[in-house]
Amino acid sequence: MVYAEKLTYREIAKVLDISESAVCLRHKAVIQKLRGQAVVRRLAA
Repeated sequence: MVYAEKLTYREIAKVLDISESAVCLRHKAVIQKLRGQAVVRRLAA
């Protein structure tokens, strides 16, 4: 939602009915997970 729909954390929080800080934490967790997967793929290549 941040990238595809260009929404702010505040807007996403309103849509999902969660706090803005929860959106931030979830976004950070997803980014870390994606980075980890990218590292694994590079090592496997």
